[in-house]
Amino acid sequence: MSRLTCPSPWTPSRSAGFPDTEVSRKFGSKGCSTHSPSPDRPGDIGLNLSERFKELGFPVATTSTPVGTEGVLAEVYPHPALLHLLKKDFRYKYKIGRANEYWPEKTPEERRRRIVKNWRKIIDALSDDIGKIDLPLPGERRRRDDGVESPQAI
Repeated sequence: MSRLTCPSPWTPSRSAGFPDTEVSRKFGSKGCSTHSPSPDRPGDIGLNLSERFKELGFPVATTSTPVGTEGVLAEVYPHPALLHLLKKDFRYKYKIGRANEYWPEKTPEERRRRIVKNWRKIIDALSDDIGKIDLPLPGERRRRDDGVESPQAI
């Protein structure tokens, strides 16, 4: 199965359906509502991605696709899963493009440090849940095979 974290337009005029509505109903108060699809969202990018996946043998999964079906493209919304994984009550601050909104009073460097720290928390929580993920993040020091630490650029 392939997963796509954007509305997948299986019809050109797709509107918010039951899954979108339910996610928004259950998680909207936690800052995790879905975006209603529109001609601009997902737009040509989503349409082209969906069409290309279909060409590669991964049709878009819909409500009529039986659970557990393999070889499909499934639209996912990972933020509710992050809330559960990290035991948070409200939207987690992990989007670099929103760092200024999250911490407007902080310097750009401090915002980046905070985002990277939050990314590390996500990776560590996933590592605890599914196994070690060795992924160096910007600004972190990584121990090379010879034991020497080397900085990573931001």
